[in-house]
Amino acid sequence: MGKEGFNALKETWNAMKTGYGEVEWERGEGVILGLMAQGYLDREIKALLGVGGSRVSRLRKIHKDGTWDTSHTRRPMKVPHHALSSDDLTAFIEDFKTWELEDGFPCSHRQPRQYFVEAKLTWTELWKRYEKKMVPFERRMMSFSRWTQYVKLHQPGVCLMRTAKNVCDSCVRIDIQFAHDNLPLEEREHLVLEKGMHLQIQIENFGDNFPLPFYGHQRPSADYFNSNLTM
Repeated sequence: MGKEGFNALKETWNAMKTGYGEVEWERGEGVILGLMAQGYLDREIKALLGVGGSRVSRLRKIHKDGTWDTSHTRRPMKVPHHALSSDDLTAFIEDFKTWELEDGFPCSHRQPRQYFVEAKLTWTELWKRYEKKMVPFERRMMSFSRWTQYVKLHQPGVCLMRTAKNVCDSCVRIDIQFAHDNLPLEEREHLVLEKGMHLQIQIENFGDNFPLPFYGHQRPSADYFNSNLTM
């Protein structure tokens, strides 16, 4: 190949998209293998095309062994030994989908929160339930520490319970009214029903409707009172 041929090849190569994952990756592999078949040395190919030594060495081995059909492949990424298989991960996800949760107040300053409806629940208890469910399916069971890491990864907004200060405003108002000795019986019965009722309210907002969050008789966070009155 003369000087003009070298310049033409280099100009063509520079115009091609031969990076890993690009549209002309395989074509670039073929160009390098073609130069090797013509007897060019590795250092000459690297100087001409500006490719890395690892790519040239890999293709040189392929050229030597005659495994042309795998010229565009790379060594697969190693999977850590502790990583869950797709089936184990699916089983874990299906398990936490059965959790009974209630939504917290949506706030723009943090991610949405959800809380367990069941009272006095612990992460240890939830992990033990997860273990029992995995036994019939013969799935790999994660340790408690590994399980909590996966929970925080897939369910970052889930909390066990609300803090003691998060008492519902409505419940506080009703409890204050209950403290009045002269409260009429009819009004007292109405307040009892109001406190025990779970209301799900739909409101219209510029053509969109969405349910107001249910707090399970717990006070919303401080962000509720500090946020804009958008609803």
